[in-house]
Amino acid sequence: MLEHARRLAAAQDDEQPDIQILSLLGVFHLYRFLALGEKSPDEMEIVVKAFARCLIYGDEPLPQRIVSHVLDEAMGLAIGLLRRVAESDDPFLTDQAVDAWRRIKAVTPADHPDRAMTLNNLRVALMLRFGDTVEMADLEEAVALGRQAVQAVSADDPGRAGYLIYLGDMLQMWSREAEEPAYLEEAIPFWEQGLQILPSDDPDRAMPLADLGHTLLQRAIRTESSEDLDRCIALWREAVHLIPADHPDRVQRLSNLAAALQARYDLAGAPADREEAIAVRERATQAAEDMRESDL
Repeated sequence: MLEHARRLAAAQDDEQPDIQILSLLGVFHLYRFLALGEKSPDEMEIVVKAFARCLIYGDEPLPQRIVSHVLDEAMGLAIGLLRRVAESDDPFLTDQAVDAWRRIKAVTPADHPDRAMTLNNLRVALMLRFGDTVEMADLEEAVALGRQAVQAVSADDPGRAGYLIYLGDMLQMWSREAEEPAYLEEAIPFWEQGLQILPSDDPDRAMPLADLGHTLLQRAIRTESSEDLDRCIALWREAVHLIPADHPDRVQRLSNLAAALQARYDLAGAPADREEAIAVRERATQAAEDMRESDL
């Protein structure tokens, strides 16, 4: 039986395995492990590999006693699957990644240290599929997962800022796609919390700074709020400072800052804002010309 099991295992395609066969192999080697224990130290490794693939590629139920042993291996496989999706345009592969992370989420305990990561990776898989299909149900589920990930991540987790910013981004996208302005308002505190955590010199601050600034500018124009305008300008000054001179987004960041300064001039009439807006526009024009020359 052991020789037959080895042959069956060798015949499996790692990317499209026969789940029933893998499940049988897992059970066979699990019983060998229980019977032999330390006499056969490789048995549990075989069990984990077999059942991890069952979890990734099919709905075959796992023996409850080995779920905790399987999770790390399954998560590693599912992360590899996500990377393949990002490099592929195969919709079957995308669906496979979504299903894999849904199954992992279903068996990951609420207090598991990787619970937030699991929720976030399912969000990523759904967003990759949304990019191809524009199915609003995927975006809605991604927003819900972003909320759950923020609730699941611990206060001292080094990735907490990322989860907060991701949720802000999801709410911004949902607001735009569903034409629901309230979701954009809800995004503001999540961006703010994420920025409070990120170090002041972290280049990852540039994007949430720009998104938060844009949202505050929209609200300032609508409500004529000088406070929102002041905050928007401060945020965009920082975003410009953080972005390298040769970065393709630098022109847009400078243009945004100029627009905010012009809006504050229109609201309050301070000549210094108008003068600075003109100067910043000139910097944006020069940056665009420099980029065109570098592309030639």
